[in-house]
Amino acid sequence: MSASKRLKEARKYIGITQQQLADKLGLKQTQIKDIEIERQKVSVEIAQKMEIFYTISGWWLLTGQGEMIKKEAAESLAEDEKKMIESYRKLQPERREWYFFKIVAESMD
Repeated sequence: MSASKRLKEARKYIGITQQQLADKLGLKQTQIKDIEIERQKVSVEIAQKMEIFYTISGWWLLTGQGEMIKKEAAESLAEDEKKMIESYRKLQPERREWYFFKIVAESMD
């Protein structure tokens, strides 16, 4: 699998649109699209940002070696935290904000 396909796989795993990823990485949506259809390559800078912002392994993204999720990040979470993150990632983007604020509001009670 190419780095471009791995970027798309990671983006879908995170559960965000091309536009949302572009905004986070400081790129244009068309650049993400061009990478995903292999018109452009995944840069080291993009790999680094994916690791910082999403704990996606930059090494995996560039080479395909190892695991998609940085092991240290995954191991530092409790099982219930992992489940909560997985549930959040499955939500539609418009539902995420509502979910976040609901959790915050409940924690203040």
